[in-house]
Amino acid sequence: MHNPILLAVKLSSRHFMTCKLFHPDQHTLSHLNRWHSPLHKAIFLVELGNLHSVAGPKATAMHRDWGENRMDHQVKFARSQRELLSLARSAKISTLYCFDNNCWPTQPL
Repeated sequence: MHNPILLAVKLSSRHFMTCKLFHPDQHTLSHLNRWHSPLHKAIFLVELGNLHSVAGPKATAMHRDWGENRMDHQVKFARSQRELLSLARSAKISTLYCFDNNCWPTQPL
């Protein structure tokens, strides 16, 4: 089992919209790049809030599919790159995928 990761999308306002992905696997990055690009698909994915998993074009959202409380799994926003990194560290996240230029590169923490 892999540690949770943070997904982030930079919006036109220059703020970052984020959610956690609790159960990534060895195929997560390839699924994100193939099925959850371009920008509008990336935004739709993160808007689901915290995710249980991503498999191909399907994403399992904690509140929608698992019946968890929406308030516990809602989208979070960061106003800057520094705030985004702080958010990741405070959530004990070691991997950050930040959507950029139609792909999900890993960002250093």
